[in-house]
Amino acid sequence: MSPSNSFEETQHPRGQVDNAGKFRKRENSDPTVSLEVPVPVEKTPLKIDNLDIPHPQGEYDQIVEAPSGRHYLRGGVHHRADGPAYVGYDGYQLYFHNGLMHRDHAEGPALIDPEGQFEQFWEMGALVEDSKLVA
Repeated sequence: MSPSNSFEETQHPRGQVDNAGKFRKRENSDPTVSLEVPVPVEKTPLKIDNLDIPHPQGEYDQIVEAPSGRHYLRGGVHHRADGPAYVGYDGYQLYFHNGLMHRDHAEGPALIDPEGQFEQFWEMGALVEDSKLVA
């Protein structure tokens, strides 16, 4: 007497004549996204500049040159009144006020991508307008 869970090769999809090799005929399609790897940006060592007094226009008291980009800080949090508080070496720009992502809507987006195609509007840490692609 054979056990009820015995394996029958002819019952397996690979063993069936009309099903044999159905995946062998499948062809790969071209990728829908680019597979190119970006050229690595040369990294810089961390450098911190502490200002004796806050910058008169930007109101920041510290500039940090990090491997990712330049950070403007006041009291240890991102803050800059006269421009982006983060300027990435990859081209990204982020605007902050007292540690919160912020930029008045009339002045433009608080997050700008390097190609100028993607932006987000933030006010005092809250997303005001969903991210969008710029035409």
